Amino acid sequence: MTDFGRRTGGGDMLKAVYDPIIAAAIHRNVAGEIAGITNKATPTYTDLFLLEDSAAAYVKKRSNLKALQLRNLVDRGDPQSWDWNIANLTTDGNWHTLDATGIVPVYTTWVLLGVTITDDLVGSMIRFRKPGKVWVPTSPRVVTHVANKLNQQQVLVGVHPSARQIEYRATSTTITSIYIAVEGWFVDQTL
Repeated sequence: MTDFGRRTGGGDMLKAVYDPIIAAAIHRNVAGEIAGITNKATPTYTDLFLLEDSAAAYVKKRSNLKALQLRNLVDRGDPQSWDWNIANLTTDGNWHTLDATGIVPVYTTWVLLGVTITDDLVGSMIRFRKPGKVWVPTSPRVVTHVANKLNQQQVLVGVHPSARQIEYRATSTTITSIYIAVEGWFVDQTL
């Protein structure tokens, strides 16, 4: 009699070879085996992984990070300087582009900006928007409410996910100071 192509009974010379391999394998029909496998600290979007689906009696399935709709805020940590300031911004009342490709990863859909603005005029402002967005009233802004006083705010701005750019428009005046730092971002790997 044969069992999986090997002889059984007395004289089964291959049993000692096959049994340890079968015992160490990940089985399609055995639950709870993944917990003992080594963790990969920094997976990429295209890595395949095996999972046990808790919603389906822990049957084995495969997926990748891109398939998951991960939309968690990624904290940038503690940047050591401002990403943009008044010296590299244009304050002419028109929309301009901020390029964040060196700061945020691909698949970024939103950025959290820390913005400070100071001016000797009340009402000076800087607005932000996702490139191509038209309706201005929904664009987040930071405004000087008191002259010569620092106004600081966090704003959440949509980003073009492949270009990783945002647009800004600053009041057409000589603004004393504007500082902008990316504090974090939201990523959507389904794009």
